[in-house]
Amino acid sequence: MTARRFKVKHFAGVILGALISSAAMTRAAAAESFYVNPIRLYVTPQSTSVLLKVTNTSEDTLRFHLQPFGWKQAKDGSTVLDPTSDLVLFPRLLSLPANESRNVRIGVSAKARRSQAERSKKDKSGKGKEQTYRIMVQQLPKRNTPADARQIQVLTRMSVPLFVTPEDTSANLKLADANVKDGELNFTVKNSGNAHALLTRVGLKVWDANQSELYARTLKPWYVLAKTARPYSVPLPEAICR
Repeated sequence: MTARRFKVKHFAGVILGALISSAAMTRAAAAESFYVNPIRLYVTPQSTSVLLKVTNTSEDTLRFHLQPFGWKQAKDGSTVLDPTSDLVLFPRLLSLPANESRNVRIGVSAKARRSQAERSKKDKSGKGKEQTYRIMVQQLPKRNTPADARQIQVLTRMSVPLFVTPEDTSANLKLADANVKDGELNFTVKNSGNAHALLTRVGLKVWDANQSELYARTLKPWYVLAKTARPYSVPLPEAICR
């Protein structure tokens, strides 16, 4: 956890907690009628594929479509997803009876592996860079639903991150570009490492010269992908900025 002070009228501190997630973290992510396990997938140089388990917890047969997307982070920190052929999924379509499970095997295509190997060779650090994807698990409408049925089907979509890691990975976070402008505290969380970091806590505290807390706020944590940055802009109370 890191704290850094920025001077406004009083003192402001940004508290940053980060978790370098790993393959050991295998908690399940659950929707109302199904869940997937694990919640994060990792393809390492020692593995050729991984398994994603989809479990139907309802009393009805459920159908699913799985689709891979390349996952990038825009300059404003937003998520950018594009369909990709880098990953091979089998099966892509699932029909699960009530209370049953099935594994979906996910591998990296030979072409994508060659491209990653070439990028790693060109990397000055010699480590290469983690490649990031998301697997969309989309629940499909039930078959043979009567046309006149007055039921609204609530369909769920779940997004599972997948990381293709090089041999040696590490995240390197720092706070940068801090300034106060037009009543807002602006700062950036930069990751200069070759692997992602998952922010678990981002908080702002403002205190006076006597260390009395004047203002506190918790900000939304999220991923900071390798070689990217996540900007924050936080409106401050008028009394603090005067």
